Amino acid sequence: MALLLACAIAEPCIRDYKRFNKADRLATGHVIEVDPGDPGEPISYADGGSGGPGQPPSSRYQFEVNGITYDGRAQDQLVVGETVPVRYNSSQPRFNYAEGDVPYWKKNDFSIFLIGLIGAAIMLVGVIRDR
Repeated sequence: MALLLACAIAEPCIRDYKRFNKADRLATGHVIEVDPGDPGEPISYADGGSGGPGQPPSSRYQFEVNGITYDGRAQDQLVVGETVPVRYNSSQPRFNYAEGDVPYWKKNDFSIFLIGLIGAAIMLVGVIRDR
C-alpha cells in the first residue's frame, strides 16, 4: 500500500521534472482553445458543506517539432490565435510548458504533496519494520 501511495505521489513530480527541468528547447506555440474555467459553487454549510472551487482558467496550444504537432496546456486564459513561447524536452517534446507556468511542486498545494510524501514514508518504514 505504501509503495502504491509513493508511486502515486511521485508520478506528478517525475512528469514535472521531465517538463520543466529537461526542457532544453524553445518553440512558438499557437493557442487553439481557451477554457475560461468555472468559478465553482460557493460552499454551503446548510447542506453539509457542498460546493467548491471549480476549475481555474486554462488554454490549449499546439507547436511543431520536426514536422510533428504536439499539444500543451497553459495555466492561464490566453487568446485563441495568440502565440506563446513553449519550452519542451528535446528527446520527448510531449513534455512541454508555456513560459510562465510553474511546476506542480511550486503551486499552493505543495504542502498537501509534502504531507502525503511524509505519510507514505512513515507507512513504508512501518511495513519494512514489521517484516
